Amino acid sequence: FQFYSGLISSSPRGDFVDNIHAFWWYNYELLEEHHGYIQWLFPCFESGGMNYKTTELQKGEAKMIRENIDCAFRVVRSYKMMLNFYGMKLCDEKTGAIDRNDIWESRYNNLLCY
Repeated sequence: FQFYSGLISSSPRGDFVDNIHAFWWYNYELLEEHHGYIQWLFPCFESGGMNYKTTELQKGEAKMIRENIDCAFRVVRSYKMMLNFYGMKLCDEKTGAIDRNDIWESRYNNLLCY
């Protein structure tokens, strides 16, 4: 909750969520090489991800994120950023429908390389 509230930065070598959205979007090289941010953007209830500096998401924290409009907006923005990284876009926030974006071919080719 603190990360999505903008109170703490991700680590290691991370940043605050609003800065990630503002400065990391379209920086595909950074997003590809720096894996520590993923579990900050998409926390889970289980431990054992690639970043030892994160903690398991607690049910109470998930509830607070859902109920705080700014935090919820940031989660959706994170999702859109990662969809863009993979060559996709969110077409409908209500249904969750996604589709390829305008640069999907180059992004899909990148997936084949890694």
